[in-house]
Amino acid sequence: MIKNVIFDMGQVLMSFDPNVIMDRVCETKEEKTIIDRELFQSPEWIMGDKGEITNAMRYDLVRPRVPEYLWDKLKECVENWCICMKPLAGAIPTWKKLKREGYRVYVLSNACDRFYDYFPGSFPLEEWDGVVVSSDVKLIKPDKAIYELILKKYDLVADECIFLDDRTENIQGANTVGMHGIRFEGSYDVIWKEIARQNNPEYGFRRMENSLVDLIKEEQAKLGYRREMIHLYYPLSTLNHFFETDGSTEQMQSYLDGFGAFVRERLGEVAVSHKGDRFCFQIPEEGSAYVHEKMRPNEFIQKLVDLLGSHQTDMEQIFSLFREQSDEVLIEPIENGEFDYLCRFTDSEDEYYYCFKQEGRHIIYHRFLPEDYKEIER
Repeated sequence: MIKNVIFDMGQVLMSFDPNVIMDRVCETKEEKTIIDRELFQSPEWIMGDKGEITNAMRYDLVRPRVPEYLWDKLKECVENWCICMKPLAGAIPTWKKLKREGYRVYVLSNACDRFYDYFPGSFPLEEWDGVVVSSDVKLIKPDKAIYELILKKYDLVADECIFLDDRTENIQGANTVGMHGIRFEGSYDVIWKEIARQNNPEYGFRRMENSLVDLIKEEQAKLGYRREMIHLYYPLSTLNHFFETDGSTEQMQSYLDGFGAFVRERLGEVAVSHKGDRFCFQIPEEGSAYVHEKMRPNEFIQKLVDLLGSHQTDMEQIFSLFREQSDEVLIEPIENGEFDYLCRFTDSEDEYYYCFKQEGRHIIYHRFLPEDYKEIER
């Protein structure tokens, strides 16, 4: 049960863009490049966040690496960089809504001593249930110790905490102590989705069951029905897409411990195991029988499988099959070396991306979830 939301600060609650101050004081691109490299990308910047030096000390430490004609501009950047720190759109309403709905809210930020000059003006400290700043505690994310510190300091249970950050390594650090780390990519909706997922396990279980049933129907369309045990495999990345999280294999295995009970009445005693990042769902005989006897077959998949079974089939016939199902079909070529064409419905409950490739006299296909397809595009 989620009770607490822990926010990163920079690029999650407030903007951080050094270009704001550099554009104000620098006259050329070369000047910006020098100051950005020697100040904002420097070891001294990290030292400030670690609390090893104050922000003011950065100037004297960086100055020897900067041409003398830029010293005044460097000093102004050191002293005034935090003019860029403004609340992100949606941050304050989200924070206030969480508080209204009874969640406790915290900040865990990598920041120097200037944090207290800009943050409280937008987010009064007394309205937070707790704040941990790296320079105060001499620890920095993603060090495991800083996550353990906030848990201990405020007597929090890791499994009851969402941690929101924009950096993958910081999310992974939170996950190592048992928090539910999620990546912020501009929308605070991810918080509410994670709360729904954690506080209502059926949220993800339904999608998982639907996927298993889809694969069983597809296998039965290809091979015919046989009352037998079925093994279906998923990579961790796909399961994280199902449950809209970024969990480790251990967290996913723990979460799926409840899946067997959820599907028992329909699919029987489904067992879930994993080896590395590859998860196996073992569907008993009664599960395959239930899908065959109690559920409608996927007529479109059966037609597609039958069509692909002929050596005379060409891509135009496949396109026609899609268009027979709906007027809203997207068909486009793919140039990634793995597949030749993508077909998908844009107005249907069928969310899959169907990818096709010509191999000699055969055409092969694979169905991807939208999130998985985006992964292969990268």
